[in-house]
Amino acid sequence: MKKIFASLSFLIAFYSPSSFAQKINIVTEDIPVYSFYDEKLQAASGLTVEIVSEVMKRAKLDYRINIYPWARAYKIAQEMPNTAIFALVRKEEREKHFKWVGVIYDNDAYLYKLKSRTDLKAKTMAELHGYTIGVVRDGAAADVFLKEGLRIDAAPASVNNVHKLLLQRIDAMMGEELSLNYLLQKNNIDPGLIEKMFRVDKLSGQLYLAFSLQTSDTIVDACKTALASMMQDGSFQRITQKWRSKQISSQ
Repeated sequence: MKKIFASLSFLIAFYSPSSFAQKINIVTEDIPVYSFYDEKLQAASGLTVEIVSEVMKRAKLDYRINIYPWARAYKIAQEMPNTAIFALVRKEEREKHFKWVGVIYDNDAYLYKLKSRTDLKAKTMAELHGYTIGVVRDGAAADVFLKEGLRIDAAPASVNNVHKLLLQRIDAMMGEELSLNYLLQKNNIDPGLIEKMFRVDKLSGQLYLAFSLQTSDTIVDACKTALASMMQDGSFQRITQKWRSKQISSQ
């Protein structure tokens, strides 16, 4: 009887929710407004950070969010178990390398140039041949522009491309409106110096939370359920609107 009781106790402990509470390592990059290190909080913060944090809490998972250069974050997310990454463009060549949870943001990506560069009048990617485009190393933009036969200059983060653009070391750079406005404001750069060229459709759209292939389906499914519940009760929309309103009011 004691042996049976001990076996039952082991099974209950093994299959209880706490038995799946491995520490989840979550990696992302520094994209102000969306994911960045808050000095006051001494922790990661931002729109997508808040969404992902709520997903983890609802899934009852212990987690830590780490901010790295994108190339390093992407490598970690492909090689380490119990590891999540955001925010990923879901491309065909990436499909088999991750376990996908769901959409955490809809992104509008633009090309930007110096307003003074009146010689640069491209309205399509086909008209960018001969120019150098600033991108983040190992990001989706790098792949897209290379496939178009365009010349790129890869940097660890978007802020590096802002400085390169001002120094005319690159002709244009990829960016997202809220994030770029934040970077300009933080670095005391007149936003009037930079202007949009055109929306890059191939880099705009849905951005995902995903896990490494070495992560159990139990964890992935719990996060899918948590994200769906956020969509249903409106908390996802409230978080998004809160951060967008905060940035618009500070401009």
